[in-house]
Amino acid sequence: MDFSHHTDDKHTLAVDFPSAFMDTSLKNNATNNFSEHVDAGDHQGVNPVTDDKSDTKDCEDDADNLDGLGADLVTFETTIEHERIAELEAKLSTEQALADESFKIIEDLRRRIAVKSATNTMIDPDFVAVLDSLFAKDRHLVNENKRLREDLQNAKRQVTLLSDDNEGKARKIRGAHKKAQNARDMAVKEEEKAKEAVNQRNQSLKQQQQQQKKNMNASLAEVASHKKMVQTLESDLLTAWSGHPYLKDKTATTEDEIASFSISLKIRRKDFPPFKHILVNSQAKMTAELEDQYHDWKERQQCVTGYEHDGQRSSRGLQVVAQHAMQNPRS
Repeated sequence: MDFSHHTDDKHTLAVDFPSAFMDTSLKNNATNNFSEHVDAGDHQGVNPVTDDKSDTKDCEDDADNLDGLGADLVTFETTIEHERIAELEAKLSTEQALADESFKIIEDLRRRIAVKSATNTMIDPDFVAVLDSLFAKDRHLVNENKRLREDLQNAKRQVTLLSDDNEGKARKIRGAHKKAQNARDMAVKEEEKAKEAVNQRNQSLKQQQQQQKKNMNASLAEVASHKKMVQTLESDLLTAWSGHPYLKDKTATTEDEIASFSISLKIRRKDFPPFKHILVNSQAKMTAELEDQYHDWKERQQCVTGYEHDGQRSSRGLQVVAQHAMQNPRS
């Protein structure tokens, strides 16, 4: 009996057996064992990855903290990476299960080969062909498993890079949001200041308008008074120019007033200055004469009743009669 075998990372096994050890029932048992046994935890280097899910969950938790545009970007990128990682993990689990099943079949075949070798039984060539096929499939699964692990590590690194990039973008977005909020707050404060300034200006304008209206009313009243005064002066002037006698102050409430009249005299212009003092003297003389005439006229207008003079009907006589009547009421 001549056979040899070697292992590569406990996953590769090559055996050459004589054809006398081949058994058809062994091939059937290998096929049945391949479909019945699945155990992913009995071999080294083919364990499910649990830390990757926790890292992915941390990435999801970090992505949930972003808002606005950053949240949309993180959700989009992490969704793509998680789908890729989930696909790789599913494929890795499938390949791992196949590799574990192959390892079990190979171990079972090795035990049977050892039994056959101990009894110097010739191995069937068909069994050797099946065994070689299983070894080739095992090597393929190991290589595929290695490739999937590399893809998974690359995906993890890419997720980490994307998480860092998203965190930087999130910080920038938060900074921009804070700046925008500060700008809005500043704009609100400036708007309030502007409204207050406008209100103060409106109040000041309203007060100025009221003051101007008051001043205008006072000015209008003064103008009306001046107009009335001008009209009175014009009337007095026209009366004075007419030459008719008139009272200077018609609205006075005292008993005595001042009567006035004008005298017109045709004279040359150049003679007026030297002749002016004569006019003044004549005016004084005429005023004195008119006052005397007015006094005499007023005396003549008074009615004498006898009460104011001595006599039978004087006040003293009436007093004597009254006293006598009071002393002798029956007579």
